[in-house]
Amino acid sequence: MSLNEISLENLQIIADALSKNLVLTLYEKKVADEFDKIEPLAQELATHGKVSGDSKNLLSKIGRMLLIEHRMVGRAEIGDKPETLWNFPHLEGLYANMEDEFELKERQSALDRKLGLISDTAQTLSDVWDNKQLHKLEWYVIGLILFEVMLSLYDRIGKFLN
Repeated sequence: MSLNEISLENLQIIADALSKNLVLTLYEKKVADEFDKIEPLAQELATHGKVSGDSKNLLSKIGRMLLIEHRMVGRAEIGDKPETLWNFPHLEGLYANMEDEFELKERQSALDRKLGLISDTAQTLSDVWDNKQLHKLEWYVIGLILFEVMLSLYDRIGKFLN
């Protein structure tokens, strides 16, 4: 890639592409770290059929993924073209070259898929944990019902003996 002229608009286009490249690199590292953290939990679910992590930890992971997605879409506007192109449409080719050079669309797509997978995994693990808690609650209710039946029987036996 070469520039025929250096102008403020050209530099704005280049700066936009470079900043998106930097943001993608940052988020790719964060998502890779989250992959490393959530994989053992998914492995434990696959191997043992249960999750030992707490729901607060899982919800925290879901929250971190939502924050990354929010920042990518809302603040960094990775998928959007620079506003400079509205006023200078002849620079579309320069931006397309920069976008191809840094593989911005492909990297964003891959990052979106990874974020979706991590969010789905964390959500599934959270659902498993919630189901486990509901199962415990069902046993507590059954225990209370049995206790009440025992009290009723004790009361009836007491009345029968008197």
